[in-house]
Amino acid sequence: MSSLSAIQFGIDEKAARVVQKHPRLAAMLPAEVDELVTGFLSAKALAAAVSDLQVESVDLTDELDASLRAGEVPDAAELVDRYATAKRKADELRAVRAELAALPVRFVSDIVRMINEEVRVMPDVLAEELDELLDRAAEVVAQLDGIDSAEAAVDAEKAAEWRQLKTHAAELAELRSAQIALARLEDPLNLTPGSAGLALLLFGGIERVVPDLARRLTSQVRNAITGDAITTLPFPLFDLGSPLHLLAVLRNRNLLQPHVARPEEIAERLAAVHGASEPAAVQPDRTRSAQLGGEHEAMRDMSRRARNATIATPKVLQPWD
Repeated sequence: MSSLSAIQFGIDEKAARVVQKHPRLAAMLPAEVDELVTGFLSAKALAAAVSDLQVESVDLTDELDASLRAGEVPDAAELVDRYATAKRKADELRAVRAELAALPVRFVSDIVRMINEEVRVMPDVLAEELDELLDRAAEVVAQLDGIDSAEAAVDAEKAAEWRQLKTHAAELAELRSAQIALARLEDPLNLTPGSAGLALLLFGGIERVVPDLARRLTSQVRNAITGDAITTLPFPLFDLGSPLHLLAVLRNRNLLQPHVARPEEIAERLAAVHGASEPAAVQPDRTRSAQLGGEHEAMRDMSRRARNATIATPKVLQPWD
């Protein structure tokens, strides 16, 4: 795994900065990057050592002043040789320092070039890791059938399983964070927090679960008790580290189709979602959701339970962490 923490990438080296920030992405880099990082650190150490070297400084004026006043004339050949040697060494040291100062920069340029090449395939690796993670977490979720909170897990003597679920949820959040950071390198405008574009990036079937996705994400209702604004979604869609998010994803995996998409892969879907959005005063078409069968009905039930839980607790959908 490449350790990039010692390198300060430039503001325009965005892909390198993203990979540096996410250990999961840095772990995907080839071994040659480790060699380049080692070369960078070695070059910096060598440049610093050479920078500390000193050469003899010869000031002929000060040195000869006293001798000449006393009538002493130094050996001309020896004086010239001594002065020329000192000047040559000083010039050579400056030249070596300049050469060595450029070495770390060259290593960083090679690292950035290699990272820019590797980020093209990183979404594919993340997609495989997502499937593997969800498969592992599905075993735990199966053991938590009917359990939607830590309290219920304790009552059912499944506290250990709930802790496992939270561990998987934290890993999912870390993976999704890396995915989103990569995607925003290509399209920062359509993948803002809480946006329809972000929802499509995470799920291949979210617009079937929430047909009026764009409207729901832009219009909010208020909690009857607290007055807090809440988004009327059937599960905590963007709370990626929440156990409830992972439970919903795995219990409705076939419907939601969690995936790792690239921005260009969701462009048509995003246009369709925004094109189908309705004014806030217009009620969404319920006939489309009725066509989705039992799985969609389960998602609607979850939405109703979430709204009921919101009335009882000020903190929306997060009292179970």
